[in-house]
Amino acid sequence: MELKIQKNLKKIKAEDHGAIDRLIETNVTGKLDSYLKRYAKDNQEIRLSLTLEENKKGEFDGSLRIQADGKEFASKREDFRLLEDLVNHLFDHVKIQMADAK
Repeated sequence: MELKIQKNLKKIKAEDHGAIDRLIETNVTGKLDSYLKRYAKDNQEIRLSLTLEENKKGEFDGSLRIQADGKEFASKREDFRLLEDLVNHLFDHVKIQMADAK
C-alpha cells in the first residue's frame, strides 16, 4: 500500500503546520490503518486529501477525502474553534464510512 497525502492549508498559520502533520499521522495510524489495509491491494495507491482553512469568523473549515480501491470516502465540516478538533472529527467521520462500506 502506498499512501499519498495531499494537504491544502489556506490561511493556516505556519506554526500550526507541524501539528497538522502530527494529527494526520496519529489519525492514519491510530484510527484508519486497519481500514486502509482492507482497501489496499498489491501496490495500489491510496490518496488522502485534507483541506483546512481559517474562515472569516476566525474559526476553521475543513474537508477530508480518501480514495481507495475505486471507492471514495469524504467528510466536510465548518466552524470549528479548534483546529485539532476539526481534523480529528473529519477522520472520525471517514472512519465510520469506511467501516460501514462493503
